[in-house]
Amino acid sequence: MTAETVLLRVKRRGEQWMERPGVRESVRFTFFFGGALVLSGLELWGRMQPVAMGFAAACTGWRAFAAAAGGALGYVLFWGREGLQGVLWALGGLLLAVALPLMHTGPGSRFRLALGCVCLVFGTGLGFGLAGASDGALLFLRTALAGGSLLLWESALGGKDSLSRWLGWGVGVMALAGMNIWLGCLAAGFAAAAAPLPAALAVALGAELGAGAVLNLTAGAALAFYLQRLLPRGTWRGFAAPGLALGILMLIRRDWEPGVLLTVTLGACAGALVPWRLTAAPRRGSVGAAQVRLEQMAGIFTRFQRQLLEFMPPPADVPALTQKLKQYACGSCSARAGCLEQNRLNQELLTGEGDFRCRKEALANGELRRSREQLRQIRSARAKQEEYRMALVQQYGFLSDALRDLSDHLPDRRRDKLPRCRVQVSARSRGKELADGDRVSAFPGTGCRYYVLLCDGMGTGLGAAEESRQASELIKDMLTAGMTPGAVLGSINSQLTLMERGGAVTVDLAELRLDTGRVWLYKWGAGPSWLLRRRRQLRVGSSGPPPGLGVGAGRETVNRVVLFPGDTLVMLSDGVEGPEGKSWALGAKDMDPGALASRILAEGSHPEDDATAVVIRLLPHAPPEG
Repeated sequence: MTAETVLLRVKRRGEQWMERPGVRESVRFTFFFGGALVLSGLELWGRMQPVAMGFAAACTGWRAFAAAAGGALGYVLFWGREGLQGVLWALGGLLLAVALPLMHTGPGSRFRLALGCVCLVFGTGLGFGLAGASDGALLFLRTALAGGSLLLWESALGGKDSLSRWLGWGVGVMALAGMNIWLGCLAAGFAAAAAPLPAALAVALGAELGAGAVLNLTAGAALAFYLQRLLPRGTWRGFAAPGLALGILMLIRRDWEPGVLLTVTLGACAGALVPWRLTAAPRRGSVGAAQVRLEQMAGIFTRFQRQLLEFMPPPADVPALTQKLKQYACGSCSARAGCLEQNRLNQELLTGEGDFRCRKEALANGELRRSREQLRQIRSARAKQEEYRMALVQQYGFLSDALRDLSDHLPDRRRDKLPRCRVQVSARSRGKELADGDRVSAFPGTGCRYYVLLCDGMGTGLGAAEESRQASELIKDMLTAGMTPGAVLGSINSQLTLMERGGAVTVDLAELRLDTGRVWLYKWGAGPSWLLRRRRQLRVGSSGPPPGLGVGAGRETVNRVVLFPGDTLVMLSDGVEGPEGKSWALGAKDMDPGALASRILAEGSHPEDDATAVVIRLLPHAPPEG
């Protein structure tokens, strides 16, 4: 498993974790609160700036409150008594974010927000005595940043264009670098390896300005993009290019800073490992575009699955049934006016098992039995609908996982592992009728996987043969397409459940890894298999319920064994007895697989059912000719 695949799976688990109630809101609150807190520490000319105020004014709803709280706290923490003016900025930004959009929404709202920020900063500057000759330039800079930062954050948070988003990251990194120079260097190295050139330049420039030192980070980011085109292909060039570029610039200037070089290289390593890039959509026809589309389709299926899971079907309306029962049972009774037994016709009696006792109980008990039968039918229909809903949930989940797994393996350009073993498969069948209900398939999968499948149709004859044929062809198509056996068998179970064909087939599937000799046995309703090794016979797996009985009725059993060259694995249908008391293992290594299958079938088959024996033998891989 590559680091890229691990990070993609971590990203996927994070997305699933983010779907939990309250988690997404908590993360968003942390982002807006922490972002304003960091931006409040940004300094120019050694003085605080109203960038966090523009961030708070650009937010909407509860995000504005979170940003204002983070900005006010940051101004107090970073600037002490001077931060009182920053607290007024944060509160003023919150007031603008809440009040102005309520007054008018239209093309001019952004302009009025920016104008409000400018007036707020100018007014507080006058109030705190910053209009003198010595602070005139500072006041002008702050008023310009007040309106400009609002427009920048409003565009960046809205996702309207990539340039504003990249500039926003650059401003955030500038604030981080002002707090700690190493954080800025890490961010610059990360952006040089994982972001497009404009974003990398914005982040590197922000790190330089925030650190207040000449670090050559911007020139190093530009040179790193040029070096990546010259270096040979491979993930390692993403690791090496930013550090190599910065080292060349230090060599030219003869100004060595080992700490900065090491920190930028560490950031580049993290950026090179990230499998999702901070770029726009890739070109049409590229592998990246296919990954984006697969991830989008997987997200759509996940959304369908989540909607079905969140849907709560209404329960059976027992009070309405009880009211109808009273109406039909007592509505035509001549003694209903003074009857005291009517109160016993309640929900407890309807959902219970007892009879109703009164002076005219014959009519009442007939209506009671009819209402109970109606309630049972309603609950049975709701249970069947719930079963169908969960089957669809499983199908959407299998499709989503399959698409994401395919997306994970698209960028993997490593050479496939070479098989170290080859496999021999022989099957012998004996049908009770002309059409055999057992069907055997042996076919290669992706990579070094090889599959042997035995499907046994329920009963005998044409019906069983057609059931096993359809199931085996569907399983083969899904496995050769790259789906995992667990997802394939779960999908077959859901399909049979939806079609109300539970127990139509049993599935016995062996997945062989020809590079390691490991075998995974997946059984759903099938009998045990037998491993013949060194004159011994070992039982592998156990039988269970067949697929299609329900999404929660059971699942396949999975067993793992290791086959060495010369070992034999035997798969049997339910028409063949096990080898208890028989000497199958004696001479099995020297016997041809076809002859061994015929011997097993002759010794243990039942004449009243279809019988099939499949013999799988692992042999050393044939050396290449020449």
